[in-house]
Amino acid sequence: MKKPKKNASPNRPQNHRTLKKIILFFVCLIIVVVASLYITLFLGQTKFQEPSKFLYIPTSSIFQSQQLLYSLDTGKMIGNKTTFQFYANRLKLWKNLKPGRYEITKNMSIYDIINKLKYGGQTPVSFVLKKVRSKEQIASLCGNYLESDSTAFATYFNSLELQEKTNINDYVFMSYTIPNTYYVYWNTTPEQFMQRMIEEHKKFWNLNRLQKAALLKLNELEVYTLASIIEEETLKHDEKPTIASVYLNRLKKGMKLEADPTVKFCTKDFGIRRVRFKHVNNQASCLYNTYQHRGLPPGPICTPSVTTIDAVLHPANTNYLYFCAKPERDGYHSFCETYSGHLENARRFHQMLNANKIH
Repeated sequence: MKKPKKNASPNRPQNHRTLKKIILFFVCLIIVVVASLYITLFLGQTKFQEPSKFLYIPTSSIFQSQQLLYSLDTGKMIGNKTTFQFYANRLKLWKNLKPGRYEITKNMSIYDIINKLKYGGQTPVSFVLKKVRSKEQIASLCGNYLESDSTAFATYFNSLELQEKTNINDYVFMSYTIPNTYYVYWNTTPEQFMQRMIEEHKKFWNLNRLQKAALLKLNELEVYTLASIIEEETLKHDEKPTIASVYLNRLKKGMKLEADPTVKFCTKDFGIRRVRFKHVNNQASCLYNTYQHRGLPPGPICTPSVTTIDAVLHPANTNYLYFCAKPERDGYHSFCETYSGHLENARRFHQMLNANKIH
């Protein structure tokens, strides 16, 4: 006779339910952890309200992790330093941190911030090269926009290294800087900056401009230098081609240019309202003094605008040899072909200056 089968253990269903609960707990825990990791890594973590902020990582010194974390934290560019450091360690940021200027946008994720810093995703600086009168002023401008200070730029601009590599000396230096807005990286070095200017110079002097200069029997430096004088003569774009024609006519005839701005450049006193004989005579040895020396100066006296350079390349067709500021003080000039006519224009202008006690 067979023995009856024993009933299953009454604890087995309970153990099964317990195991399911444990598994469910760990599944939920994994989901929570993964969700938390996703949220902290891929969703917006910045705390600032502005559209964006900029983070600067210098080149000259070793930028340690704590310095970066401090900058990110004080700028409210991250929500939690510990979280950022956790991911930065695992994504190997510290060994691959690139110097530069980085734009951190509102609600940017930690992952995007780390990748931007790791792969050098810089935002260029909008560098506005405006009218200046010396390479020192250009150096100062560079120091205001870029990482290296003005002293570093000035040192390189005056270095033998630059002259030996490029043949750019003191006289021609400014002719390689065409006023414009350039987009450059914040950590651009002085050497890289000059290389960029040389490249821009080549682009600017295209075949069309070179042909126009050749028709005037001028080279690039001479066009730029003449434009720099006109830049200092007037702010009125519509009369620049006419002033260009005056100087070009004088050059053709072998006359001295007798341009007041060149005397001011020699004195370095750009506030002079009336150029007098004492100014001209005191600067007799200055090569830029066009009252004393024939032809164009050896180099530009400022950085002229593209509009002014093109005015030289497209001069008005005139026989004018003289011009003088109008007594109406509207910024325009009176032009004439004869010296007697010029003396009359000058007399009326100086009457106005005397009446207004302008010395």
